[in-house]
This record gives sequence, C-alpha cells and structure tokens, in this order.
Amino acid sequence: TSSETHGYIGAGYWPSGGKDSRVFKLSYSTDSGSNFSTLNSFSAATGGSATSSSDAGYVVGGDNNYTYKLPFSTDATNRLPSSNYPLSEVSGQGAAGNTTHGYHGGGEGGPAGTRSSIYKFNYATGGWSSITGTTGVARQNPYGGGAMTIPASVFGNFSRSSDNEVEPKNIGYLYSGLGGPGNSSRSNTFKLDMDLDSWSLVPSMPSYHRYHGAQFGNLTHGFFVGGYGTPSPSTFTRVGKMSYSTETISSSNSWPNPYGGYGMTGVSNQVKGYAGAGYQPGPSYHGRIYKYDIPTETITRVPGNIFNGIKDASASGNETESYWGGGYNNNYSHIDSGNWTQVQKLTYSSDTFA
Repeated sequence: TSSETHGYIGAGYWPSGGKDSRVFKLSYSTDSGSNFSTLNSFSAATGGSATSSSDAGYVVGGDNNYTYKLPFSTDATNRLPSSNYPLSEVSGQGAAGNTTHGYHGGGEGGPAGTRSSIYKFNYATGGWSSITGTTGVARQNPYGGGAMTIPASVFGNFSRSSDNEVEPKNIGYLYSGLGGPGNSSRSNTFKLDMDLDSWSLVPSMPSYHRYHGAQFGNLTHGFFVGGYGTPSPSTFTRVGKMSYSTETISSSNSWPNPYGGYGMTGVSNQVKGYAGAGYQPGPSYHGRIYKYDIPTETITRVPGNIFNGIKDASASGNETESYWGGGYNNNYSHIDSGNWTQVQKLTYSSDTFA
C-alpha cells in the first residue's frame, strides 16, 4: 500500500521457508526504509491484495478472508472483524483503487477454487458490494491497475498520461460587465464549474467597478486588468489578482496606461501575461502592449505601437506564442472599414510581434 510520502510492503515468504509478518516502510524522499512489527500478525495475509485510501492502507485475504487496516498516521495494523471478504480464503488477487474505494478480484483458494468475482470495498464504511457482470472468467494471480497513470494501490491525484502532470480543476472565472441595478455587475465575479455546467457567485473585485478590461492567468492565479467604470479613473489601472485555491482577490500592481485601458485584450503562459491595445485617452496611448511578469508582479512595456488604436480584439495562445487579431480600429465612426482583419503573432521568448 502507499501514502503520499511512504510505501508499505508487508507479509510474504521467507526464502528459507515460513511466512513473514513484518511490514517494510519505504520513504519516497530518501529511498530508504526499515521493517517494523505489527500489532496484528500479517503472516496469514501472505498472498493477499492491497489498496490505499488517502489515510490508510487495506490488506485483504491471503490464507484467510480477513481485512486489515494500516493507518498511515500510526503504522499500527488492525483487523476489521466486520469487513471480511465476501468469499472464503483467497490469495493472489488483483486489486486497484482510488481515494474512496478498492476493487479486489480473481485469485484462488477455498472450496470454490479459482475465483472469477470482483468486489468493491468502501473505505469509509468497511462494507463490500458485488460488481455485476464480472463472473464467468476464472482469474489466478491477475494484475491490478490504477487510475490512468497511477500504479495500482498508489494514492494520488488524477494525472495526464502524456506527461504525468496533475490536472487542475475544470473551472473558469468570469468577472465584470455592464448592467444590472446601478451597473452592479461591473464588479461581480462568477465561477463556472465545467464538469457540472453550473454557475456560482464568488467574492468580487474589491470596489473595482469596471468593464471592458482584459484577463489572463496561469494554473494558480487569474489576473483582471484595466477597464472602465466608477468611481474614478484612478481605479481603472488596478490589477486584480485572484488566488484559485482561496477564491480571494487582491491588488497586485497598477497598469501604466492612464485609465488602465478600455477594450484591451489579454493572454498569458505560466510566467508571462500580456494585455493591451484597446482605446486609451489620447492617440499616443493607442496600440500599446504591456508585459506582466507573474513571479515578480512587475510590468514593462513591449516595444512598438503595434495595434494603432485597435480595441476589442481577440487573442489565444499556448506556452510559447500567441495570436492577436480582429477588433475595431475606428473609434469615432461605426463603419465597416473600421473592422480589422490583420493577425499578429507574439513570440514570448523575444516579446516581439510579427
């Protein structure tokens, strides 16, 4: 079995004969460990199977149908008398599990001989239930599999099969806007759970009544920049920083542009955020792009005046580059010629557009 910090290997046969009741505890950080004695003998669990919850390991079967619990906080094993495996003694099972349930199947032993059933064990209740549709195929010493790339019996978060990166929660945030009683929606922040297709209201921008701002973020924080609203122009330059883990918003820095920028566009990778273009007071500010260094929370201007007053454009990108396009470049007359068709590519390594 396994916790997040240690692995536990128990029972087994001595090379000279006989059965071992000790457990070997291995530290992942040091690649070292030692044996320790158990309060309840594991010798009868030789050939048993095991899975792990977030706080304990569970060993099932062997020379009997007992279920043992090994709390990671105490390393003191104990049998769960009311949680015997539904069949008689069974060894050589395959087992797999997640943080809430373990699955044990196949194996051999007892009057029935080789097993074909699979049973589900609830860590919280200690109860067993049968998995339907799994009989008819006898399995001796099968192998258990974990969730995606997680090995059997190892506790951990879901991770991608391509690079073993832990997936973030499937959540997005939307803030600000124009509307509602007294334009109250300008500071609202909403949370979208994309697994459940549900919305909820989370703590909003602290007195930043703004709309038409820019947004960008990484795996841990979201940033809200610029916009237009009330109570005064001085508030429009604030950068709101949201911590996803706590869903709280604070000010991190001020955007250099006067008024922060109206109709800006934003995009980022894990360490750099970019926002700009938009309509700012005076032609000299039209088209400016600024870079936000996420680790240091510092802001510098990207050289050049790339967008010549474009506002309400769109941007998308990956970890190395982004693409900016569309928008509107005639701030004084609503005519078709004001629509912008050019696309600019921003390379993050050089902070250059082309």
